[in-house]
Amino acid sequence: MSSSHTQKNRGDSTPLPPINERLAFLRPSRELLEYYRKKIAEFDEEHEDLVKQLEQYKATFEEQVTIPQRAVQSGDPYARKLQRSGQAGTKQAPLKAPGKQDRSKEDKKEDPQILLLQVEALQAQLEEQTRLSKEQIETLLEDRKVRVEETQVQHQRDQDKMKSMTDKLNKTQKLLYESTRDFLQLK
Repeated sequence: MSSSHTQKNRGDSTPLPPINERLAFLRPSRELLEYYRKKIAEFDEEHEDLVKQLEQYKATFEEQVTIPQRAVQSGDPYARKLQRSGQAGTKQAPLKAPGKQDRSKEDKKEDPQILLLQVEALQAQLEEQTRLSKEQIETLLEDRKVRVEETQVQHQRDQDKMKSMTDKLNKTQKLLYESTRDFLQLK
């Protein structure tokens, strides 16, 4: 179409014929058509690659999120159980000393010092076990906190990567649209 013909149509305010009709009258060269076919094929391939990468990142992200979630969920009951056992251990009656149960009353009267030492040893063991349980709970909670933070950081990285790839995809689509539009305008 010549520019005077286009201006005449606009000046008359008659609507332009549909694109398919206008394209039917165009006679582009084979080289130009081949060039744009290649360009479109390249854009399609790039688009497919970007979509595949997005899907891979999504799958990786979901997998990386579920692993720490499962670990945290499985660690919660264990931590509560340790905490309860540590608290219950301090409230329970003193543990019985291991030894012969069929001793006579005379033996029991003669060994108060031994019994006292055994009670002290059991109390020390109980205190040590309670301390170790509390440390283990603190360690588990700290590990959980670290995993959650790592998951959040990884999530943010994945979100940023997905945004970047989406932006690339949109840019590629825009370039394809502009190239096609320019091609059609050249005719």
